[in-house]
Amino acid sequence: MTFAEISKAIKSSNILISGGNIKTSDEEYLIRSNNKNYYANELNEIVIKNNNEGAVIRLGDIAEIRDQFSETSNSSFVDLKSAVIISVSSTNSEDLLDSAKKINLYIDDFNEKNNELKITLLRDYSIVLKQRTNLLLENGGIGILLVLILLSIFLNIRLAFWVAFSIPISFLGMLIFAEQFDITINLMSLFGMIVVIGILVDDGIVIAENIYRHYEKGKSPKQAAVDGTLEVLPAIVSAIVTTIIAFSTLLLLDGDVGNYFGEVAMIVILTLLISLIEALLLLPAHLANSKALKDNNKDYNGFDFFAFMRNINQRGYTLCKW
Repeated sequence: MTFAEISKAIKSSNILISGGNIKTSDEEYLIRSNNKNYYANELNEIVIKNNNEGAVIRLGDIAEIRDQFSETSNSSFVDLKSAVIISVSSTNSEDLLDSAKKINLYIDDFNEKNNELKITLLRDYSIVLKQRTNLLLENGGIGILLVLILLSIFLNIRLAFWVAFSIPISFLGMLIFAEQFDITINLMSLFGMIVVIGILVDDGIVIAENIYRHYEKGKSPKQAAVDGTLEVLPAIVSAIVTTIIAFSTLLLLDGDVGNYFGEVAMIVILTLLISLIEALLLLPAHLANSKALKDNNKDYNGFDFFAFMRNINQRGYTLCKW
């Protein structure tokens, strides 16, 4: 017998095929021939050849068949040892950080009580979540610090404070409304926050600088706040709206991609809307009623930090003019 004859005999007897269907007025019956064998003891009984005298040659007579992993097996190994991979996921209503903490405590307790079996943590997405959160806080802190430093040098330290204050206000407003859209703190929503933080204070800086410019022309703080805001209102609204429209296209994506990037889009849209409201209403009101637009050229016997910063402002103004 050749290998081709043996292979043909196995294929013709070890089968799982569809034989069509039968339709009735009430049901439809599917016809299937199921003679598929998967284990060694079953495959040993496959008839390879027989004759009229009743002699039978089975596959087990000419081959050694044993159960084992295939060359592309589904077996799992960790550190060259057999393992069972268990994936633990949290639902949308559960806290990933809290779940990860409980799982890590269970792993430590299990490994202390068992010597033969050991649980090894292969992947912990809570670590990535913590890293994204720290990155967001770091970027937010750097953004606030840069706004404070640069605006304190060239404009006014009190004005810089109110512009920098718009960053936490915008995120606070976004977090309030995000719950209404079933958005949680996860990798994608944190990614959206990191993306939007770079464009968050642009409108506030433009409005504050323009208000300060009107104040330097001799207008009262309230009049400068009104005129400075209205002058740049079309440009600010246009910039925010075009950005919102660009990100809103992500909401039109279907499937899992749409679900993932839809959260990014909603985070960006909500944050920009809150920042726009804050920049057009809250920021001008704060500047008009704060000491940022008031003359404070008083004489002090000791060191005055604000007087020192006003001196820095004059130097910065001279540098820009030069």
